[in-house]
Amino acid sequence: MSGAVPSSFRKRLQDGERVLGTFINLGSSLTAEIMAISGYDWVVLDLEHGAGDESIVVSQLQAIGRTGTAGIVRVESLELPRFMHALDAGADGVLVPRLTGAADAQTAVENTRYASRRGLAKSNRCWHWGIGARTLDEVDGEVVVAAQIETASALREVDDIAALDGVDILFVGPTDLAHSLELHCPPDDPRLMERVQPVIEAARKHRKAAGVMTGTPRQLKAYADLGFTFLGGGSDGGLLALAAKAAIGEMREL
Repeated sequence: MSGAVPSSFRKRLQDGERVLGTFINLGSSLTAEIMAISGYDWVVLDLEHGAGDESIVVSQLQAIGRTGTAGIVRVESLELPRFMHALDAGADGVLVPRLTGAADAQTAVENTRYASRRGLAKSNRCWHWGIGARTLDEVDGEVVVAAQIETASALREVDDIAALDGVDILFVGPTDLAHSLELHCPPDDPRLMERVQPVIEAARKHRKAAGVMTGTPRQLKAYADLGFTFLGGGSDGGLLALAAKAAIGEMREL
C-alpha cells in the first residue's frame, strides 16, 4: 500500500528482474509478516485456497506494509466486489485464478481500473484514508494484475492475454494446467515444460513477466532456466509443516 512499492515493483517486472515470492495460506498476519521480513520480494495472500478471507487481508497488508515486500491478493473469483475489497484494503495487485481466456483477463483488468469498472471510494487504505494527494490515473497505474494460465483454453489464448494493456504477469499454475491438459504430471515434467513455452514467448513479445508457483527449489530452477522471472516457492503453511516434521524427527532420533 505504500506509494512507492507498486510502481517500483511494476518496473522491476517490466525490466525482467527475477523476483522471488511465496504464498500465505494460513490466514495469519503474523506469518505474513514473518515471510515478508525474511526477504521475499512478493507474497500472495491466498483467498482462493487459503484459510483466510477478506476480513483478515487488511491486517496482513498492514503487517507487511513496511517491509518493502509487495502484497498481492489472489481473489476468489471474477466478481467485481472481490477486486474492490482487495484493492481498497491496500493490495499492490491481484492474482486472478481460473481464467478461461482473453475475455476473462480483460474483465479482470477492468475490475482493477477506475477508468473502467472499479467503484470509487477514498476513505480506505488505498487512498491513505483520503488524506494523501493522489489521482485516479496514479492509482490505476500502480495496480499489478497477474493472470493465471492454468487452463488449456487460457494457454491457447496466452498471446491475446499478454497483449492486454494492464496485464503484468502471466502466471502458470502448473498443477491445474497439467490437469487441464490431461498430463497428470509434476511441474517440472518435460511434457509440461514444453507446453508452457508459449507463455514465455508471449511474455517476451509483450514485455510481460512470466510467473509460476513451484513446490521445490529444483522445480523453481527449471522454470527460471526457461525464462520465468516471477518465481514462487512454498507457502507459510507448507514451510511450517516441513520444519515441524524435520524438528520432531530430530527430537525422536535423540
